[in-house]
Amino acid sequence: SLVRTLRSVDVLKSLSVGQLQRLEDVLTEVTYKPGDYVIRQGEQGDTFFIIMDGKAVVTKRDESSAQEQRLMELAAGQFLRER
Repeated sequence: SLVRTLRSVDVLKSLSVGQLQRLEDVLTEVTYKPGDYVIRQGEQGDTFFIIMDGKAVVTKRDESSAQEQRLMELAAGQFLRER
């Protein structure tokens, strides 16, 4: 269930079941295909992403070479946010 997944996210572990259920009510589930970009470097945003299933690869584009450098890989229960 979504509440179980939310409870596994480090920054949400201290929330009560009731708080997690209220959070569940306002969340929107979005599915991405392999290779899709969730966030692009330089874009403005205010979204908090929780990986429900699969993985997400975090990269950073080197401005001088325009090549992407792999920074980390996130799995189910982990999160990322735009900043």
